[in-house]
Amino acid sequence: MFIAKTKENEQVSLIPPISPTFLEKYSPPFYCPVCQQEVILKTGNHRRWHFAHLPQKACPVSHKGESEMHREAKMILYQWLRQQKVRVEMEKYFPKIERQADLFLQWQSKNYVIEYQQSPLSPEEMLKRTTDYFSLQIEPIWMYGKNRLRPKRYAQFSIQPFEWIGLRERRDDQRHAFIYFSPQTASFSFLFPRTTVQRSTIFADYYTLPLSKATISHVVHLPKTIDAPLDWNQEWLLHKWSWRYQRIRWQPYPDITSVKQLLLEQKADLSLYPSEAGWPTLCSETFATPIYVWQTIFLLQFLQHVLLYDTFSFSSLLDTFLLLIDHYSIQTREFPFISQPLEKSLFAYLELLTRMNVLQKCKGGWRKLAPLILPRAVDDGFRMDKRWQHRIF
Repeated sequence: MFIAKTKENEQVSLIPPISPTFLEKYSPPFYCPVCQQEVILKTGNHRRWHFAHLPQKACPVSHKGESEMHREAKMILYQWLRQQKVRVEMEKYFPKIERQADLFLQWQSKNYVIEYQQSPLSPEEMLKRTTDYFSLQIEPIWMYGKNRLRPKRYAQFSIQPFEWIGLRERRDDQRHAFIYFSPQTASFSFLFPRTTVQRSTIFADYYTLPLSKATISHVVHLPKTIDAPLDWNQEWLLHKWSWRYQRIRWQPYPDITSVKQLLLEQKADLSLYPSEAGWPTLCSETFATPIYVWQTIFLLQFLQHVLLYDTFSFSSLLDTFLLLIDHYSIQTREFPFISQPLEKSLFAYLELLTRMNVLQKCKGGWRKLAPLILPRAVDDGFRMDKRWQHRIF
């Protein structure tokens, strides 16, 4: 922490520039402005001066001691916002919700807080912090440490459950992104999901933006970007292969158990899901359930019941799918910063099925153009997958 109080209740700040006479002017003890407990001044030539609570002393807003990286990020962002002519306050405490924000700022007649998160949280705690700020008409902006950016194979990244809460929406085209900040390189990173592939894995476009070229608008509204080409078709086909040929652990997962039972009712196995399912779509992060599972439920429990060449409306689909979510234990995520995530994910899948000539867009909805035929064998299913691959990518 960079802000403390003296025994005379005078606020003292370690925000640069620090007066050369600071140690002469102020002397211990210093106190936390929130919990009023004594804190110690830590100085040095190789780290930022800061205050810290005494060992074994609890503070209602200090869940864990801040790392040097956290302090560095907070200070760099504070100075950057000042350069942007943004009104910003360090470590502002909100007694009504008992939260202390890393940074509080006012921009374009709106109030924001920036929270820099390096350590893992439970999704419940992350959501509670977010809703607490919203209750004060303050919009939180979650920035993750660069340590939380975890690339896997080509264009694939791992996302932990709590990180989804911080996903933001670009208002121009309603694309979504995570924000990361690295104090070592003084740069932002933006991760735009293209689709989910497993519960914790996404394909995504990754961009970096040096702090020197960034503006507050890039953080609040996200930067404009050019989508990377979908050149990971072979990577996607590997996932399709694994869903067909590898043994799936379905017992621990109610959603996969449900779709397995649904396929058994049609005298098919889990590996014989429709070849029209399990394809990448935007906004599929709405679902924690694997993409081939919820798309299979859509096809077998909604589209299969639409007669060939009959039409359906989006509202009828949405009403039915809300029931299917509950009945088949489809897991969805909460996105405090994204509008209508379920509607967007379903619409994106309808657009894909239209490109596949399974559906046709028409006045008032969609027309079904092709029947659904389940593969008779795993090899048949994968051959059908490879045919669809060339059309989709």
